[in-house]
Amino acid sequence: MKVGDYVLTHRGAFKRVTKVFTHQYYGSMVEVIPWYTNMPMVSTLDHPILIAPSVRVPQTVWRQSYNLEELTWKEAKALSLEDFMAFPRIGSSPQQVLDLREFLMPVQHTKYCEVDCKKKHHLNWDRNPVKETITISPEVLETIGLYLAEGCVSVQTRGIQTRFCFGKAIKEYSYAHLVEKTLQVDFGVRTLHWIMESTNVIDISSRSLGRFFSLFGKNSKEKRLPPWAILLPEEQIRWVLKGMFEGDGNHSYYAFNYSSSSFSMVSQLRLILFKLGILNGVKIVKAYPSNINGRVIKSRTPNYVVTISGDAARRFARLIESDHDGGQRTSGNFGFVTEKQCLIPIRKIGLSNYHGPVYNLEVESDESYTTLWGVVHNCSYKHLGSAKIKLQEAMASEGKRLQEKVTDAWDQLNEVETTHLTRWPELIPKLREMRKRLEPSVFTATPPDPKLLGEIEAFRKEVLLYEGEEQGHEHAHGAVVQESDEKSLNLPINSILT
Repeated sequence: MKVGDYVLTHRGAFKRVTKVFTHQYYGSMVEVIPWYTNMPMVSTLDHPILIAPSVRVPQTVWRQSYNLEELTWKEAKALSLEDFMAFPRIGSSPQQVLDLREFLMPVQHTKYCEVDCKKKHHLNWDRNPVKETITISPEVLETIGLYLAEGCVSVQTRGIQTRFCFGKAIKEYSYAHLVEKTLQVDFGVRTLHWIMESTNVIDISSRSLGRFFSLFGKNSKEKRLPPWAILLPEEQIRWVLKGMFEGDGNHSYYAFNYSSSSFSMVSQLRLILFKLGILNGVKIVKAYPSNINGRVIKSRTPNYVVTISGDAARRFARLIESDHDGGQRTSGNFGFVTEKQCLIPIRKIGLSNYHGPVYNLEVESDESYTTLWGVVHNCSYKHLGSAKIKLQEAMASEGKRLQEKVTDAWDQLNEVETTHLTRWPELIPKLREMRKRLEPSVFTATPPDPKLLGEIEAFRKEVLLYEGEEQGHEHAHGAVVQESDEKSLNLPINSILT
């Protein structure tokens, strides 16, 4: 995360990050694990978190009696299992036409490259360009979803290539046919469809198409959705979800699952599902080696799985027109969907010790940001927690300066004792008394008494003054002896020095 990035605030709006804070922290941290995830949110004790308090009340049927009070900010150390984490439901902005000139970067200059047989090609010349405008049809959106699951973009010597890889099952051929037809008709590009031993591949050599799909990530770890796609209304975004789950999704009897190695993609998918009123969870799973045609494939990145079950699975099945009914016998979800938020209960709260960097964001206007686990406050100056954090940072900075002063004072006392006080034993008791008063600050890192630091500096100057007086006396005595010797030789001083 960097300055200029956009985050989702508790009001359901995307706001710009204006500052990123980081500082070293040593102490206890709160670990909060909501339902439907195995990854804890780790926070300092006093970081404010947006929750719905006391939703659970004594009842015989849990989902038929509950309180939905106003959302409130609560420090992490004060959270309880009665609290629910809140996720904002973002708004929608329908879009009918894509103007590719708005998204594609213009080429700044012309370059040449030597290719086979010394043929020259313009690197900025696209022999297979896309149309300048594209109507956002269900087929286009489903193709985008299939790219998020099965596509990639690679930059090669002679151009930019976009590739879709499918299996050889009957349904995979239908997906490949949809993609090929959409690219030819809607995007206006030529495609190459070929069959490998175990793969059904569509290749498109087109710089403009490659730049367009790069907006969605070039490889599996970079997959993401641009802002305009996230804000699409339900009747449009459902086709993107359909393509994604056709490619990287699966279902069991009780749930739908979507797997991805992109943390950004998983986070965005979760927000889109909440926007549609579909409760969901995300878990990190260990990636085991797989075997493809005798080749062992080892994953270098963690795998994230978004799960939709219960009532939410049935709603999702209708949304993407799935043959699977979502498991009619499954129970309801542990959570609630309101007009502006989705609420997920806290399953576990714990404490852990931590020593290392902690981070915080300053966000314009709304002063909050949404994480994978819920909404947290950015502790800006408008919130009480902000003053606390900024005071801690100032104290840490001031403490560092004070500690440097303490170290300097300690070194000064050692220097005075070992270098100067051998000739003035009457000053040793005063030095030892100052050393005793300074020891707690040296060995426990507690702030020293400013008066003490002043006394040590004054004591050091006093010792130097003693030494200066003694050296002055020695210099005066040496000058008298030298003068008498010069007179005895009856020579001018200048002639002796030269």
